Amino acid sequence: AWRYRDYVIRAFADDVPYFQMVREAVAGDLLPNPRIKDGLNESALGIGQLRMVLHGFSPTDSLDELVTWTDNQIETVSKAFQALTVSCARCHDHKFDAISQADFYALYGILTSTRPAIIDVNAPGTGDTDRDELQRLKKQIQSAVASAWLKALPEKTEGMESAATLPATTHHWDLRKEENWFTDGDGLRQGATAPGEFSIALEGDRVISNLHPGGLFTALISTADRAVLMSPRFRCEGGTLWFRVAGGGGAVAKYVVQNYPRTGTIHKARELKTDKDAVLGWHKLDLEYWKGDDIHIELATAADRPAQADLDARSWFGITEAFITHSSDNPRDPGIPSKPGQDAVRAWLAGTLTDGQAEALNRALQSGQLPNQLSAIPEAAALVEKYRLLEAKLPRPTRAPGVLEGDARDAALFVRGNHKQPADLVPRRFLDGINPVPFETKQSGRIELAAHLTDPQNPLTARVIVNRLWHHIFGRGLVATTDNFGRLGQTPTHPELLDFLAAQFIADGGSMRRFIHALVSTRAFARSASASAADLARDPDNLHLARWTVRRLEAEAIRDSILHLSGKLDATPFGQPVPGTAPRRSVYVQVIRNQLDPFLTAFDMPVPSAPRGARDVTNVPAQSLALLNDPAIQTWAADWAARTETAPEQRIRQMFQQALAREPEPNELQASLRFVESHLTEARARQDRITALRRQVEALFGAARLELTKSDRSDSSEVSDLPAPLAEWTFENDTADTQARLPLTLSGAARLENGALVLDGSSMAQTGSLPKTLTAKTLEAWVQLDNLTQRGGGVITVQGKDGVVFDSIVFAEKQPGHWVAGSDHFTRSEPFNGPAETEAANRIVHLAVVYEADGTVSGYRDGEPYGRAYRKAPGAVFEAESSQILLGCRHGKPTGNRGLTARIHRARLYDRALAEEEIAQTARLEPIPITDHALLSALPPEQRAQIQSLRAELQNLEAQAPIDTTPEATAWQSLALSLLNLKEFIYLR
Repeated sequence: AWRYRDYVIRAFADDVPYFQMVREAVAGDLLPNPRIKDGLNESALGIGQLRMVLHGFSPTDSLDELVTWTDNQIETVSKAFQALTVSCARCHDHKFDAISQADFYALYGILTSTRPAIIDVNAPGTGDTDRDELQRLKKQIQSAVASAWLKALPEKTEGMESAATLPATTHHWDLRKEENWFTDGDGLRQGATAPGEFSIALEGDRVISNLHPGGLFTALISTADRAVLMSPRFRCEGGTLWFRVAGGGGAVAKYVVQNYPRTGTIHKARELKTDKDAVLGWHKLDLEYWKGDDIHIELATAADRPAQADLDARSWFGITEAFITHSSDNPRDPGIPSKPGQDAVRAWLAGTLTDGQAEALNRALQSGQLPNQLSAIPEAAALVEKYRLLEAKLPRPTRAPGVLEGDARDAALFVRGNHKQPADLVPRRFLDGINPVPFETKQSGRIELAAHLTDPQNPLTARVIVNRLWHHIFGRGLVATTDNFGRLGQTPTHPELLDFLAAQFIADGGSMRRFIHALVSTRAFARSASASAADLARDPDNLHLARWTVRRLEAEAIRDSILHLSGKLDATPFGQPVPGTAPRRSVYVQVIRNQLDPFLTAFDMPVPSAPRGARDVTNVPAQSLALLNDPAIQTWAADWAARTETAPEQRIRQMFQQALAREPEPNELQASLRFVESHLTEARARQDRITALRRQVEALFGAARLELTKSDRSDSSEVSDLPAPLAEWTFENDTADTQARLPLTLSGAARLENGALVLDGSSMAQTGSLPKTLTAKTLEAWVQLDNLTQRGGGVITVQGKDGVVFDSIVFAEKQPGHWVAGSDHFTRSEPFNGPAETEAANRIVHLAVVYEADGTVSGYRDGEPYGRAYRKAPGAVFEAESSQILLGCRHGKPTGNRGLTARIHRARLYDRALAEEEIAQTARLEPIPITDHALLSALPPEQRAQIQSLRAELQNLEAQAPIDTTPEATAWQSLALSLLNLKEFIYLR
């Protein structure tokens, strides 16, 4: 979604004409002359708004789900651009407006003729020159490889080939010649290929990774290429779906029910990620549950799944056939010659290879019967190296949410809105009251819909947008109901002015910048908020703009104003969303519908589920409480106070000028001085009491700490009795494994410093292949975090090299501040429910997660059990040679929130599950401060009770003052918070 947000910001900054933005919002991916900027197809980004809909998890009624989210799309488009409530006509003709139920289903047919997708918004032709060169290199590599194979094979191919044997089918698709399926992405731009196409190995010592029979195969140039393959939709009659596919890296082959984009409990898919999946084979999915629904078959690379995409993954897939059957018989693979000969290699060079010969060559290739190592084919080695270097520089897809055109068709009208009662088909068209002519197109109709929305003769589009802009400038639209121009909406206060402004807007080409400039240059905008009693009596609501209407700033503007005062505002534009505590503008704060930012919500930021042209404006206690107690606001208030002058009187004047754009009145100045002095006295007294309490607690702890220190030294000799780990990294001088098995390679900005591995959240360390297969295991690390606000970073991970299956020690992925055993989609793990971490940013903590062979998972912190042990699922098997260890990354690569910001001082991997007493011993390998729990346990009951009482008072006092601040800073922070709570600060005069 952030790419769509950045697109909107750029469009406003570039003053893109409004009518162009409307076209892009509906059909930007289909425009014949898209806007290209900095290598991006900006127009295609516009359709991202069609994906901002709610999706349930694996709904049992997928058609109901489709109707619900399409209703949301119709509501958004019709309200935003026409200020009409077309979605009210889903079940019946509109009760008040000239909108029929057929109008709703005309638009429904347009939008359901598209399919949710991840699209590539690179400019057309991006990378084509490099692709041509890579194709030329492939030909040269093929020639070199063929020469080596001719020397290694007998003259003639041995054995016969035969077609696959299928049971009786109701549908059958031969993807070697199928022309009606839909493809998207560079990975499939070549369409179906003849037998003999192949892929170059992009790493390792192999030359060719796969050689394919005829069909649709991706990764013929690069595994980073995107690819989506979709069948036409058809009515499901139950049975079993079979497809003969191959793939890797997490690509998926699945059926899609009523365009529902996710996989889940009853929406099944076949994920292609193991070594076995790289070989063509039959896979099946049961369709019985979906009998009577419209479905289609879909294959997508891992980064291009419409939902649940892994945007960094390299992957590929291929398919030769698919069919549906009601028979219980399994299909049989085609007969393949037992041994390829030189005749097959010559046919490969000539382009006359058969499917059987292609599969025989690939089987010999994968089994090592054909030379395929770089060292064995020196003529190909330099070419492969050049190919890999060029492929690595190939521009990667810029992925964004969007839709793809499918097989377009008109939709049936649902009687009373009941999707189980379809009636007659409704032709795709615009609203009957504006233009009733059906669209004559084989596409969805989005281009035609965009044309009608932006037609100068459309009576609504220009009026709606100028009214919205007027609303934002003056606080109230000429039509107060900005989202409803219908009969239930309010009538315009100045209808002639609205018509005039709309006509001017059209004549000016739809420039929003010039229109806003014209409005803020008016005398109405420059008027004072003061008004005489007579004016208030004549026009209490200020409908005629005789004065300025005072109104509260929107939530985002309040937050941004506070950040600006703090001096910490990060003005960096664009990019991925940030948490509300980050010092960036509010437009970049992440928006999660069920986890909205609490500060912005308190000031009426709406839930983003439907258009809201005019926000609610409330005045509730929660707003003052947020301005006083929100931790981020407190921090920014302290930053603001710290950057002002040192002399008290001058400091107060400066704060008034910065916050309120005026000098303080004499009584305000004196009141502020008294306020600061009283808070300073209070803060000093509180600080003195805190110091005294800490000394009392430390005095009680002193003797116990001395005894525990002596005991710890006497027991340290037992540490050496522990069994040796499979691998260990101490970071004293290098990244070597002390067991000489798994040296680390650093990536990004990862570095060694003072005996620790330093990680910045975008870097990591990784090993080569595991020397043995692991199921039972123990992961162990000594780590100090940079901060406790980070979420989801991995400390130590064992994973398959594709990054899909993994086990990891992770910080705060499920719950803020809590350690968790991470796994792929939490398939084998869940929260330990241990206490929140409070110390790891200030000292080294010891962590260990033990995995039993049966899947039981136990966590430890500082040698003691952390939370509860559990068993959710059988343990994962991490095969030797295809698995590895990561430090500083949850899995894959340290993008998003996978990376850790920390220092790892030591890490260990064991090839068995350690016992609790062994963990207690090994925790002492690095010096760890004695824990409070240990100290309290060593005290007599009466002293424990005394410490608990002292700490309760201490905690209460510390909560009243920021940690590590002086009484002076606390007093001035209090004044800053008081100024932020003034209505004068949060209202626009």
